[in-house]
Amino acid sequence: VGLSGSRGEGGDGTTSTATTSTGVKNSVSATLTASWEPDLWGQVRRGIESSQASAQQSDALLAGVRLSISSSVASNYLALRQMDIDVRLLQQQQTINQQLLDMIQAQFTQGVATNDQLLVAQDQLTTSIADLQTSLRDREQYEHALAVLVGMAPSEFSVAPRTDFSFVVPRPPWTLPSTLLQRRPDVVAAERSAAAANAKIGVAEAAFFPTLDLTASLGYRGSALGGLFSLPNRIWTLGPALAETIFDGGAREAAVKQAEASYDQIAANYRGTVLSALQNVEDNLSAINHLQAQADAFQQVFARNQQLFGSQEAQLRAGTVSREAVLTQQLVLLQAEQNLRDTQGQLSQGSVALIQSLGGGWQP
Repeated sequence: VGLSGSRGEGGDGTTSTATTSTGVKNSVSATLTASWEPDLWGQVRRGIESSQASAQQSDALLAGVRLSISSSVASNYLALRQMDIDVRLLQQQQTINQQLLDMIQAQFTQGVATNDQLLVAQDQLTTSIADLQTSLRDREQYEHALAVLVGMAPSEFSVAPRTDFSFVVPRPPWTLPSTLLQRRPDVVAAERSAAAANAKIGVAEAAFFPTLDLTASLGYRGSALGGLFSLPNRIWTLGPALAETIFDGGAREAAVKQAEASYDQIAANYRGTVLSALQNVEDNLSAINHLQAQADAFQQVFARNQQLFGSQEAQLRAGTVSREAVLTQQLVLLQAEQNLRDTQGQLSQGSVALIQSLGGGWQP
């Protein structure tokens, strides 16, 4: 908008807009200039929103790295403690196998044991030695991984063994709302990436995120998953309604189709991220469910073998069984305990994986 004006008065009383070289001059000039470019199409607003979304995407990616590192530290630490327990149990098994071999060797020398019995005893001892070396190697590797995760050289980092470590497994709620996944860094980053490409997408965030209940035993509750792809929104159905939202000012048909194609690609990426997150959580819930059942079964086996070992010791004191029979039963007890502790360790690591898949926990 512009406005300008000028007035001049000569000595003869005439008025002119021109300036002369003689006479009395009285000149008045006024100029008003204004410039305003309205944001009719929301380009400035969308540009700001897009920049904000890009920054939020970067924050989500950083949060994802932090969550990944924290989960890796917890998982490797639990695995290391599992190896501590394995080392203790395998060392005990090796000691018992050595005692049994000595007994069989003496019996073989006396002619009361066969060569086959001697070979079996030797094989059992050698196997326990090999298993112990495997656990020691794995422990060192987990320790090295922890060193790297905390930013230290493996040679400068060590974790003292704890053979009495007890695994504590947190129990997730029976039902987990799928909305917990909205705080997963990869889901947030994918949504913010879409928002950066199309600032309008943020308005419909709540509408296109599926609402489901995730359970540890039956998976998705009800038939909500069946209607996942029929929700009335473009993210899941990829319908034609988006053009009216983005270009409600009326743009050319070619521009509309181009925007739709670009948005469809972004929407497909977001949808794939959400579905992968749902699968990740469901896999971890399933693993925890089966590992818990397995741990319960091994607990029963361990308890029964404790009773059997106690009975064998009592019979040994009474002189009704041999020392060899007691040692053999003790080996069975140690193996039952190892199965139980290994499953408990896997269950603890499964809980860490579930917490990570939920974006940091199951608390709302």
